[in-house]
Amino acid sequence: MFNPSNNRQGCVQQVYYYSSHRLLYYAMAYIKLFVFISECRVSVSRRKSSFETFK
Repeated sequence: MFNPSNNRQGCVQQVYYYSSHRLLYYAMAYIKLFVFISECRVSVSRRKSSFETFK
């Protein structure tokens, strides 16, 4: 009735799925952060250039 090997495989699969899901979440957060930083840099450089032309 109760098969421990099958249960263990399911547990491992669940852990693997959770870890991969978590890895994907971290990757998405990292990409969002990277995009945010690059956008900040672009806006800052644009502001600097516009300030230079304004002077």
